[in-house]
Amino acid sequence: MTTDVKDTNIMNAKYQSAQTVIEGMWTNKLALNASLFPIWIGRSNCFWYERESKEGREYRLVNADAASNELAFDHDVFASVLSEVSGQDVNASNLPITQLVMDIDSLASSKKAIKTIHFTAFDQRFIFDLSARYCTKVEVLPSAWVISPDGKYAVFLKEFNLWLREIDSAEERALTHDGREDYVYGVAGSGWGYTMEPSVQVRWSPDSKRLLAVQRDTRQVKDLPVMHHVPSDGRLRPFVVNHKMAYPDDESIETLRLLSIEVETARRQDADYRQIPITRNSDGFFTANLGWWSTDSRRAYFVDVEQDYKTV
Repeated sequence: MTTDVKDTNIMNAKYQSAQTVIEGMWTNKLALNASLFPIWIGRSNCFWYERESKEGREYRLVNADAASNELAFDHDVFASVLSEVSGQDVNASNLPITQLVMDIDSLASSKKAIKTIHFTAFDQRFIFDLSARYCTKVEVLPSAWVISPDGKYAVFLKEFNLWLREIDSAEERALTHDGREDYVYGVAGSGWGYTMEPSVQVRWSPDSKRLLAVQRDTRQVKDLPVMHHVPSDGRLRPFVVNHKMAYPDDESIETLRLLSIEVETARRQDADYRQIPITRNSDGFFTANLGWWSTDSRRAYFVDVEQDYKTV
């Protein structure tokens, strides 16, 4: 009888351990700070990152020149000011902020400090001035738009082309003009017949002067007719929608054209490389971190993965 109870307790402990692992999937509850994602600030040798804790998270500033690692800003002051301007309760240990862009104060001394923070909270966009301890609301931009490192510009998709918006003036202009439905800029793969990733697929250079971009090419991909037997709009008669979708052994598949775009002049430069096959259908090219810039903004890098995932 004792042995049975002991075995039962061991089995219950195993089930409890398994439940803990399952509940912790896709969260930071199992292992804290397993990965560090540095966000370099402009052309400086400083970056910030999020440090996880059981209570929430904090933002750290690293100065590579001085080998220093400290709080990027006073979280208590930040929470107090944000609470006052938003009318919401704010937990300093777990600030409800996203889409951060931090600017370094250009001081003569070697010590660097954060000057301003652009961020989103409570469905509003804010700018926080650390020296003045003042927070102001600015226009909320769609979450799919990609904001430049200096916080001055945003890139968005309009009529199959890339557009630039100057955030302060709200002026907009097209960066590309030749996009079309089967040759569209700034989107993820549609290898299953539709696009799942909403974010615009571009990557800003650290100096905010250039974009590394993609143009999805499905011009030669065959159509896949899909019958909607029970239309969601309430109509009775079924209808057919054609999706571009390549099948195994098809000669023509989805590919990406790689190019850089100079923001000021909209001058484009193609990569001296073939169009690469799309291998990330649920994630966009840049969402999957397959393209990036050097810290000096002079070179762009990318990863070309073959469809069978055997060659990179």
